[in-house]
Amino acid sequence: MDIEINYVSIKGAIAVGVICFLLGCLAGTVVYGPQLMKCETKLIILEEGLK
Repeated sequence: MDIEINYVSIKGAIAVGVICFLLGCLAGTVVYGPQLMKCETKLIILEEGLK
């Protein structure tokens, strides 16, 4: 039971982190149009780092 709750909370924390990151990118894009490229570059760097 405890393990299942921890697993769900970990998944929830990851989901919240991803959503916040994406919302931050969107907010940056709206406020600073050129920031979209920086955000995409960061995502690409993250993806390459995970490989």
